[in-house]
Amino acid sequence: MTSISKSLASSALITLITFGATTANVASAGEPADCTLPSDWFTDPNGSDIPDPAELAWEINSQTKCQFHQWSWNAFLWAMQGVGDDLLRFETFPTMEETVNSNWNPKTVREEVKLSLRAGKTDHPIDSIAQAGTSGILVAQNNYPVYYSQHINPQMFEDIAGQGWTNAAGIAAAPQDSLFEIGDVEYKAAWAVVSSEDDIPGAYTRMASIPELTSSTVAGTYTIHVPENPTYNTKRVALVGLHIVGWVNGHSEAVWASFSPKEIAPIVGQTKDDRKPDNVVTETAGPFIAAGTTVADCNQAQTPVQRLNDDGQTLKLTTQVCQMFENGDRLPQDQVNNDSVNQVNASAAELVPSGLAAAGYSEVGAVWSNIDDENEWSLIQQKKLNVTFQNQLTGSTVLSNPVIETFTQTQAGADNCLTCHNSLQFQPSNPSIDPLKPSMLNLSHFLMQIYVDTAKGVDKK
Repeated sequence: MTSISKSLASSALITLITFGATTANVASAGEPADCTLPSDWFTDPNGSDIPDPAELAWEINSQTKCQFHQWSWNAFLWAMQGVGDDLLRFETFPTMEETVNSNWNPKTVREEVKLSLRAGKTDHPIDSIAQAGTSGILVAQNNYPVYYSQHINPQMFEDIAGQGWTNAAGIAAAPQDSLFEIGDVEYKAAWAVVSSEDDIPGAYTRMASIPELTSSTVAGTYTIHVPENPTYNTKRVALVGLHIVGWVNGHSEAVWASFSPKEIAPIVGQTKDDRKPDNVVTETAGPFIAAGTTVADCNQAQTPVQRLNDDGQTLKLTTQVCQMFENGDRLPQDQVNNDSVNQVNASAAELVPSGLAAAGYSEVGAVWSNIDDENEWSLIQQKKLNVTFQNQLTGSTVLSNPVIETFTQTQAGADNCLTCHNSLQFQPSNPSIDPLKPSMLNLSHFLMQIYVDTAKGVDKK
């Protein structure tokens, strides 16, 4: 949209997003003494009282870190609610293909879910093999790679379709002051192949179609990738990570939050002694780590020597996944945020009914800008356009989900969401595709992928 003008009157009955923090329990730093979720969200054990985060997005007032983590949990809980047909709500949301074709129908029942491999970020491709910022492939201990799906909420679907951003021409023609609507939300899910429902404790599982892989030599380099017309096989998969990107009041850069099953990866301490290369991270094997793994073995991409097995589905070498920053925080400087995440996760563990799919998960962290842009284009243009936001980060300032950004957790310039998702000029690696001017729309790799896919083969002007 070219401006944000929605009246807050429509959400007047929604609980103010201090979420129960009263004057009596607010600490001197402005944070509530205990960051908790509202108990009235959980009156119904089936989750029907969980509010729509698109509505609560209007109640953000930027006064505390806690409210951003509460909103992130709201968005996660709502997305993870069962809505019939054995699907979670976010699984019924529009995919990229449905967005490009403008043919999503909320009444359509998906008979199967097709998953792709993790996107590389050079061109923001959703179907390429590599993880963020690298050519690495995350491989679980059962030798299967991790697969991914991506969705947007219905409001964002209507926003994109209504603005004509379903193809490269429409995106390129967007005015520079275009913004996403408050309440727009993107979801990116990570799925691991499992043999049973209990392989990853607490994780939601379902059946899904995954593509067989192939290998080829490209410019002298051995490459593993999804073929153009892959064969799909049905496997049980577990939801091991969910990124949530939500546009909230005063934050045209969005809130970037992430969730995973509890204890999905061991956490490495942040002192020099903790990070000695020969330190053993864990003596216990897990779905993404072998017993006895040392710090030196953590998060190695194995790219030069990785090979595809003859079955076309498993790989030779597994990844040893470690979480390098608890709650996405550098300690001790991010202690306030660390406390907020720990507190809201503890609150969720106590309040979320065991029958909900979200019960087995915890927030990995959330990051956003410390500048409230007041929904005013003049301030956005001055402070947030054509930047990477690195000098205005707050919340979980080194946020990386260990199963979504495995290989970039300690790489300067790639160690948080907004290093890759920014408002700079978007320059596709394909020289036949025109770059896009700096824009707040460039933050969305969902939208940038639509641009790349629909512009392929177009001669550069």
